[in-house]
Amino acid sequence: MKTKFVIQKYNENPLLVLGRKFDIRVWVLVTDWNPLIVWMYKDPYIRFAANDFDLNDIENKYSHLSNNTVSAECEEDEKPTGSTSHDIPENMWTLS
Repeated sequence: MKTKFVIQKYNENPLLVLGRKFDIRVWVLVTDWNPLIVWMYKDPYIRFAANDFDLNDIENKYSHLSNNTVSAECEEDEKPTGSTSHDIPENMWTLS
C-alpha cells in the first residue's frame, strides 16, 4: 500500500502588503529548458485577506486566508475600520 502525505507549516511571519496577507496568482508555461523559454499569462493578480494580519487572532480566517470565497463571506461589520486599517478594494489587484 502506498502512503501519501501532505506536509505544511504555517508561516508566522508572512510578507504583507498594507498590513494584509496575500497570494500571487501567475501562470507560466515552460516550453524548453535549454535555452530556457518561459511564457507568462498576461493577467496575473494578487489576492488579499479581508482583514489585517494579526497573529494574536489565529481563529480569524479573514486575516489569515486570501481565498476569494472566504473574503466574500466577511460581513461589512467584520471588516477593519479606523486609521490603522487599510483599504484594498475588492481584495484583488491586477498587474495593471
